[in-house]
Amino acid sequence: MSAASSCGPVYEPLRGGVEEIRLFTFELEEADVPDGDRIRCNLENVEIKNAPEYIALSYAWGDPTDTVEIELGGRPFRVTTSLVRALRRIRRWKSLWRFWADAICIDQSSVSEKNHQIPLMSKIYSQARGVVMWLGEEGDDSQLAMDLIRRWGKGVSTAMETDRDACYHNALRACLPLIDNPFDEKSLEALGCLLKRDYWRRVWIIQEVVLAKSRMMLCGDAMVDHQKFYLAYTIWSGIQHLNTDKTVNDGLATSFTRYLGSPSVGALVRLVYQRSARRRAGQLLGEDMFSLIESSWNSLSSDPRDRIYGLFGLLEENRPLPIPIDYGIAPDKIHLAFTTGLIQTSGRLDAISLSRFGFEDPSSPPRLPSWVPDFLAGPEAHTHVAFMDAGYQASGDSAAEFSLCAPGLLACKVVMCGEIAAVCDSGSNNLLGDPAQNWVWSWLATAKAHCKTDDMHPTGVPWRQAFFRTLVADYSMAKPGKAQFGNPEAEISFYGRAEGFMTFMRSYALERAKPFLESGIEMPPEPFSISLTADASSLFNLDTLRDEHALGDEVCGWMCNSSTTKDETIRKHLLAMFCGDPGSGAPYAIEWPYDEYACQADTMHLHNLLVAIRVTTGGRSFAVTQDGYMGLVPRFARKGDVICVPLGCRVPIVVRKDGPTHIVVGDSYVFGLMRGEMLAEVDAGKRQVTELILQ
Repeated sequence: MSAASSCGPVYEPLRGGVEEIRLFTFELEEADVPDGDRIRCNLENVEIKNAPEYIALSYAWGDPTDTVEIELGGRPFRVTTSLVRALRRIRRWKSLWRFWADAICIDQSSVSEKNHQIPLMSKIYSQARGVVMWLGEEGDDSQLAMDLIRRWGKGVSTAMETDRDACYHNALRACLPLIDNPFDEKSLEALGCLLKRDYWRRVWIIQEVVLAKSRMMLCGDAMVDHQKFYLAYTIWSGIQHLNTDKTVNDGLATSFTRYLGSPSVGALVRLVYQRSARRRAGQLLGEDMFSLIESSWNSLSSDPRDRIYGLFGLLEENRPLPIPIDYGIAPDKIHLAFTTGLIQTSGRLDAISLSRFGFEDPSSPPRLPSWVPDFLAGPEAHTHVAFMDAGYQASGDSAAEFSLCAPGLLACKVVMCGEIAAVCDSGSNNLLGDPAQNWVWSWLATAKAHCKTDDMHPTGVPWRQAFFRTLVADYSMAKPGKAQFGNPEAEISFYGRAEGFMTFMRSYALERAKPFLESGIEMPPEPFSISLTADASSLFNLDTLRDEHALGDEVCGWMCNSSTTKDETIRKHLLAMFCGDPGSGAPYAIEWPYDEYACQADTMHLHNLLVAIRVTTGGRSFAVTQDGYMGLVPRFARKGDVICVPLGCRVPIVVRKDGPTHIVVGDSYVFGLMRGEMLAEVDAGKRQVTELILQ
């Protein structure tokens, strides 16, 4: 919430037993009011169900020590400079509108009033006639950014109204002719600056914007309907995937993400879409708490407790709050109460997958039980992506079985899946240049060393394909044990990333082989390189390289695994080592769709792969179990840790035995465990459910 202070009593107490709020109006002068003049407002108490029309203000708090004095009910009252600038803008409208803003309408000095008013925030914003999103004063060419949003939003809207089917099938081709100068570089740079403003990272704006009936973005004097921004951003964020026929230059499409601001912006747009879709479908409105937490990791708040309380207004209708809103509870006491309440009200154990124990320096003493996440930690603490919100269902439709057996101890039923036999970290997670590719190759070597039988993963998929699926945390399959895809988009994404993976691995293999070819050339050019368009099998005597142990089979194989290899027998054999043999009837065998592959640098497929790897592997290590399962685990997981699937938890958990209890190390992605496979083995009598006590 925003900071405010007063001199003398300015608030008439709100009545208890009813849902009463305050609204304010401006005292307007006959003549124009200069910007520098004092702002004067009056308050009125109203019952929310009978409230007159009003506009709610959404804004970033700014520096709480940078305040300006206004008058509230004739008395001096201090608010932040950020808020007063917004007030000066909306005062210009010279209307008799009533307004609501947290710092003015809630007595920030009263804990009891905040406890009463914060639960009403969802009604305040959803019942307002509209919400004004104050982005701040003009700066960094923000007027260009607002105009770009307006042009794109209008173009997308017109395209949808003209031919919705054409817009659906090729949005870029349908929209771009209707947008004047759509990729003006100066405007795009201004857009990037606008979307990096503090406003977008404020946790309270999530419910303020999502719940609104209508939204207007205001930056300086420039105003844009948020619907235009929503339409434009939807295209911008998907431009790489929409650019299937090269309507936009590949370089521009792949670099567009730098203009899209922080992840908080995308999360906000996604939540607006989800709520609108549910409303159209007549479904219950609201989100589950776990999705909201994942969507708000990058958000900020002046009071750390608001990182939890600020999301309650978006919960599914009629769902009980995990804990009461109480600003009397110290922030460091809220974690255990909230986690316990979340588990009890949801009947699930997804919350424990958000534990950060295995992502923190092991030399630091733990402040919380290992199964209790630090929900109040800022975005700088979350260096990894949580797998919980990716649609996985590791525990199938099983219900959680748990009990709080002692203070700080959680007993729960799990399926033990295997002990970790080897762990490799990713170093800097940088994917550019030799050192970075080397860590991926090190992971590959570890996977190969623990492959049990006939080049196959325990699921029956070729281990190289399993390694790729692990690297990108793949979830494209429609069901476990089958190669069918969940939908056409999943199939396109899978094969695109797979082709990028082959290009990535071949590039590194050729780099490894370069010294051996260079040594046979009398005067090699500077710099010397081997083109991806070359047939590597004709450049090298592969048998000699292998016999002399200069290069291993794996390097030689990836070096030649390309459509450029003219020998059809070699080409098909190498491709089958990744895809499997479609004619064998193996459940995971896939049909390779591309005639040309691993023969071009800097393709969108390669770019999409690198983006996916950066996201999934950041802050994580690679692990292989004694049974040959591969996974992405917390950075500080170690050999001897065990992977398990708790009943009622969407993802596998890494645990570490500590006497009679276990420590939760953190969540994981393990290929072959993400679709309820372990619960199916329990049903088949191959595995058992056991109880662990988590400390």
